[in-house]
Amino acid sequence: MHYVIKDVSTQGHNMTYSESFLSTCDAEGNVPHWAFMQIFDEHGSAVTDYTDTHPTNQMYNGQSILNWLGY
Repeated sequence: MHYVIKDVSTQGHNMTYSESFLSTCDAEGNVPHWAFMQIFDEHGSAVTDYTDTHPTNQMYNGQSILNWLGY
């Protein structure tokens, strides 16, 4: 299954790509596995390049992922 992370309008505010991605996070700031895999696929980045440099307990942190991707 492929979900769409894109700019969307919310109450007159256009969400950026990063805001849309972060909206998938749970209360601890972690993204679901599908969003984790999808963002790396959409950016043409190897998941292992990211996971090799991040501890397991921080691997799914949405803001860390965005920072690593240059957002």
